[in-house]
Amino acid sequence: MKKNIKVLVINQTPVNFFINILSEINKSAELTLFCGEYDQYFPKDINYVKSVKYNRSSSIKRISTWFLFSIHLAFYLIKESLKYEKILIVSNPPFAIWAALFSKSKYSLLLYDIYPNVIFRFLKQNAKYIFIFKICSFCWKIINYMIYRNADKIFTISNSMANEINYSTIFPENIVNKIKVIYPWSSVKPPSNKSKISDLREKLIDNKPLLIIYAGNMGITHPLEYLIDSFKSISQYSKILLI
Repeated sequence: MKKNIKVLVINQTPVNFFINILSEINKSAELTLFCGEYDQYFPKDINYVKSVKYNRSSSIKRISTWFLFSIHLAFYLIKESLKYEKILIVSNPPFAIWAALFSKSKYSLLLYDIYPNVIFRFLKQNAKYIFIFKICSFCWKIINYMIYRNADKIFTISNSMANEINYSTIFPENIVNKIKVIYPWSSVKPPSNKSKISDLREKLIDNKPLLIIYAGNMGITHPLEYLIDSFKSISQYSKILLI
């Protein structure tokens, strides 16, 4: 299959589920991944631009590797962005989206962490830093506005995240139509008809205690409301135990 366009995807630490995104893009485009590390299971025929790897060992190293990656990205976009018809910038690290200001090609954003909102959650209990934060927050929102204004699309993974995006810019009304929510997906295909659903429920759920284990993160980037809603629909058939 001929790939007519060139796409650049930017993500410092692409995790396993990112394979799905890369695989889909790679079907119809010549794909380049700008990253700090990559997985052996990623598509073999994509191009890589290796940058600074994320270092989690201390707060200083986390922030410094975020900045170094973002600076490298900014210089790369200044020099190479015109090579690509489309660019997707993931907010990993959070400063990466600032490099969009140097892009000469059309770009979209995939936002998991919304700044300055995240910082406010840490500092709002500490009155000592509130005034400084408010000044920095306003400046950050101005930068976000310039980035969001020129973005083609702004993707996120839940309605609560979409609301957070509106709070992260000085003029949210100008970006409402750009925000697209793509809910977390599953590779498990649901039964195709009602009889199979009924059989599945009878074998696994009806009149049996159901143990549900959630081992993921909990925050605005993780739409757990769908998990809670599923408990309500299942509770009429089974006793639910949650870990």
